[in-house]
Amino acid sequence: MIIGYILSAITIFEWMISTDFFSFLFFQIMISLSFSMFSTATQIYIAKNTTPRNKGKYFGYMATSSQLGSFSGGLMFIYLLTIYSGDYYACIAFMIIFPVISSLIIALKFEAKKNK
Repeated sequence: MIIGYILSAITIFEWMISTDFFSFLFFQIMISLSFSMFSTATQIYIAKNTTPRNKGKYFGYMATSSQLGSFSGGLMFIYLLTIYSGDYYACIAFMIIFPVISSLIIALKFEAKKNK
């Protein structure tokens, strides 16, 4: 999960510095790879750490959050563009911050669980 989120942050930064269509296309493929990495890792984690009775509930939460993120992420980006008067780079910075924060939270949470 952590590698997927870190790859997302790096790839989003690379979007900012892409200079042509093919470099942007390459990084678009990389963002798809990073999403599949943390999504699959999350599914495996849920499958290993839940009981058959509540497994469906947690998979449902995961699917719902993914769909909600797809919908609300675009709206948030438009809102940020409005706030920052169309400054694309300022808005992209928020997209880099969220995967970094997610990586830190997951790393700290797993470290705390490992130490118990």
